[in-house]
Amino acid sequence: EVNRNDRVCRRYQGNRNPFIDHPHLVEQYFGKPEVLSQEKLGYNCTSDSFVDTGTCKGLKPGSLMFIAFNSQNPDQFLFYAVDEIPAGATIFVTDNAWTGTKFRSNEGVLKIGVHNQNIPAGTIFGYGTPRGEAWVHFQSGGGSFALATAGDTLITYCLSSDGRPLHLNALSFDGGWLPPSSNENSFGTKGSALPGTLPHNCAVSLPHRDNYEFVGNINGNRNNMLSSLTAPMNWNGSDNFRITMDDSEEVSPSETFNLFMILCLPIFFYL
Repeated sequence: EVNRNDRVCRRYQGNRNPFIDHPHLVEQYFGKPEVLSQEKLGYNCTSDSFVDTGTCKGLKPGSLMFIAFNSQNPDQFLFYAVDEIPAGATIFVTDNAWTGTKFRSNEGVLKIGVHNQNIPAGTIFGYGTPRGEAWVHFQSGGGSFALATAGDTLITYCLSSDGRPLHLNALSFDGGWLPPSSNENSFGTKGSALPGTLPHNCAVSLPHRDNYEFVGNINGNRNNMLSSLTAPMNWNGSDNFRITMDDSEEVSPSETFNLFMILCLPIFFYL
């Protein structure tokens, strides 16, 4: 199969089958295989059971991205839906550190349930704000979720059918990512390793400030949007002013716009 994948890519298609190169992704996206006949495992494509039994419902890295947060009490954050967010999906946000293989459990998790309608791409919704109440509901997913003004990490994920996290995005405002480590105590309550499955344009590392907001433009294709959303130069932070994020607004991702204007911030500040 590997040799065939090489030949097909080189001679015909110019692209590769990712499930040949990374077979562990099969179960992550399609669930556990079933016994079809004579102890052979596979997937019955005509069966109604061929569905995503995890909480992701088709979400992938970069499907939603942070565009603002306040770590000064009360905690708040805003998401921008890069892709349509499917009805019935369950999303998790944590300030627990990722060690390189698992999450620590010394902080907290928020559980976000998407109501019975898809969230259109371009929608802005968030936590601790009325924006998005029609789309999602928040509840505790365990522990105590509380952003530290001294610096912290936000990681968003959903769960595959076997319960493993599928990382969707990550944001650090502690000044950088720490190297993976089997010593959980090396992360404290601020730092985290960057999940290795996240593409580079699905995570952003910012210098320490208590509150941040995205002030760049979003336009072009999906990769361009993600690159803009994760460019540190497109973020403004402050230790003195909270970010205003209570206005309701839906935005088409095909438009060129400035989120600074959408959020209608009354202040300007510099890093």
